[in-house]
Amino acid sequence: MTGTVWPIPVGETEMKMFLISSGVAIVIAVVAFYMLQSTGMDTASVLSGPDVRL
Repeated sequence: MTGTVWPIPVGETEMKMFLISSGVAIVIAVVAFYMLQSTGMDTASVLSGPDVRL
């Protein structure tokens, strides 16, 4: 069992890219959530509409 060292060292650039991309994904999710809520696309409104067949 020779060779790799765990955890694998990660460079500073890779960590910054990971944090930035995670932050952007969270911002996109929050914006999409509030846009859908404000346009009446929440679950209660959608599932109680006249076109729902359960």
